Amino acid sequence: MTTAPVIPGIRFLKKDKYAICHIDDFSDPLKNIIRNQLSSVCHGPLKSSSQRKAYNYKNTLKEFIKRYETKAPETKIGMIGEFITHILVLQFFSEFKTVSPYFNFEERSIKKGFDIVLFSIENNLLWITEVKSRELHKDKSSKETNMDLLGTAKRDLKKRLNENETILWENAINAASIALGNKKDIKDAVLEILDNINDGVLEDKALSTDKNVILVVFCK
Repeated sequence: MTTAPVIPGIRFLKKDKYAICHIDDFSDPLKNIIRNQLSSVCHGPLKSSSQRKAYNYKNTLKEFIKRYETKAPETKIGMIGEFITHILVLQFFSEFKTVSPYFNFEERSIKKGFDIVLFSIENNLLWITEVKSRELHKDKSSKETNMDLLGTAKRDLKKRLNENETILWENAINAASIALGNKKDIKDAVLEILDNINDGVLEDKALSTDKNVILVVFCK
C-alpha cells in the first residue's frame, strides 16, 4: 500500500471505500503544490508541458481569475471545490489518472458535463466524479451539511447518467483527448470506454447502475 504524502495544513484519512480530508490551513507547501500543478490541472499535462506562453503559470492564473471573478458566490465555491479535488487526486490518489482538464475550453462558463473523469490504471476502469461544494447549511453542522451534499451529488449524477444525452459523453471524449495527448495506451483505453458508452446513449440505453462513480463534497 502506498503511503499518503504528508502535506502541512492537511489532515488526510484514506479507507477502502472513502477518504476524509480536512484543509486546516493553506500552508506554503500546499500553495507551492497548487502553483506547480496549476497549468497541468487547468489545461491538461500535454499543453502544460508544451512551453507555450498561454500555458505558463502566469497566464494560466490570469485565465483562472477571468473565469472566477465574474461568477456568483455560490458558483465560486463550486469552482474552488472542483479545483481542489483535482489537486487532492494528484497528491493522494496515485492509482488514478485525471482524464479531464479543469478548464471548459468552449467558453468560460462552468462545465456542461461531468466535473472530473478519472481512470484507474490498475484495472482499466473509468470513474465519473461529481463534486458539490457549499457554505454550511443554516442551523446544520459540517457533518450534516456534508450528508446533504452527498445526497444531492448522488441524485444529480444518477439523473445525468440515466439521460440519453450524447453531449455529456462527447464532452468527456474531447476532454480526454486533450488531457491525455500522446499517452497512447491510456488514451486508447479511455476513449474506447467513452465511445462504447456513447454508442449506448445513441441507442437510448443510458444506464447509471453499470458506471463507477466517486462523490466529493466540501463545505466551508
